[in-house]
Amino acid sequence: MNSEMQKHHVLFAKRIWVASEVGTLLRRTAELIPSITREAHQKPEGLHRYVEQVPMLDDFMLQRIKKEFYPIRGDTLGTMGNLQSATTHAMEHRYASELAFRMGELFIDSLEAQKPFILLGLK
Repeated sequence: MNSEMQKHHVLFAKRIWVASEVGTLLRRTAELIPSITREAHQKPEGLHRYVEQVPMLDDFMLQRIKKEFYPIRGDTLGTMGNLQSATTHAMEHRYASELAFRMGELFIDSLEAQKPFILLGLK
């Protein structure tokens, strides 16, 4: 990795995501830690200026997501799509509360908002 490239954790901020065992497991998924250009990552018009953080989900949602989620080796955007699909499936669970559903929507939106920056920053 050259000096222009930076590792980006799709599930950020770290302090929020490592508070949960499943959150930590998801955050450490290699396909969700792409190397992207510094410009796409942190410049004034970069990803972290546009997406402040990815909202943490409750333990029940995370457990349901864990059951459905699978990474696609070497494919960050595909893996993000699978994470979004697993979240949608978890939101449809009969025990998902209205708040969990709304947080799931925000979670999915925050992943979607990162995709153009990641696509731009991949080399």
